[in-house]
Amino acid sequence: YREQSNHHILALDDQGQVWGWGRGSWGIMGVGNDETQNSPRMISQSYFDDKRIVDIAAMGDDNGSTAAARAQNDDFYVWGGNGNGICGQGHNTNQYYPVKVAWVVPGGSTRDYNHTWKPHGGVKKWTVSGNYGYAWMMVLDGNGYIWHVGYNTSGQAFNNNTTNNSKGWRRSEPGTQFQVAESNTPTAGTNLDGKIVDFWTFSGHDAGSTEYASTYVRLDDGTTWYAGAGGAHYRNGFGDTAAHTSPVRISKMMNLKK
Repeated sequence: YREQSNHHILALDDQGQVWGWGRGSWGIMGVGNDETQNSPRMISQSYFDDKRIVDIAAMGDDNGSTAAARAQNDDFYVWGGNGNGICGQGHNTNQYYPVKVAWVVPGGSTRDYNHTWKPHGGVKKWTVSGNYGYAWMMVLDGNGYIWHVGYNTSGQAFNNNTTNNSKGWRRSEPGTQFQVAESNTPTAGTNLDGKIVDFWTFSGHDAGSTEYASTYVRLDDGTTWYAGAGGAHYRNGFGDTAAHTSPVRISKMMNLKK
């Protein structure tokens, strides 16, 4: 199993060990330096608290690269480029070794490294997304909530704001949103909290280096919702090119399967 960014390869072997090779900038090799590795090199399991790794992800380009791993107990570790605080340590300093992502537990503001996903139904899906040095990570838990850490200037975290988050996992609680159709006529409101069954992300930039980040989610009633950047090519499916910090429903997408 392998993941790759623009200049490096990340691989996971059948023993749950992570290997990397290629460009080492930003600490993306996870071995304490920024040197290029011309052959595979294993990241010490001690940096993952001696846990078996079951999933890996990577993103990046010439402006920054980030890698992440999920352990067998669903703890997440991130290293490399830390723009916008994707590593969840409360700062934006690049991480040359894997670090465990902290938590911001719902209802509080303190960071916690010992909280687990179990009270939230476990991890259903996760992704690392971004480019041009803007990176974020999202998790869908088993209780139908999205969690976010890192970049959010486009408002793609489904939390009704554009605040970047460097402190750790923060649960998005979009609450009730009105199902505004393309006609801009509001209909009945829908509470999105605990209703999300799937999500996917989009990340890109134009020739002027403007970042576009957005997230789409599917609810348990089959409806599809969108939040994030706009753009000239109508990719939000909403009929306009505007950014939408608060989620909007894509009214023509019902009962989406995949």
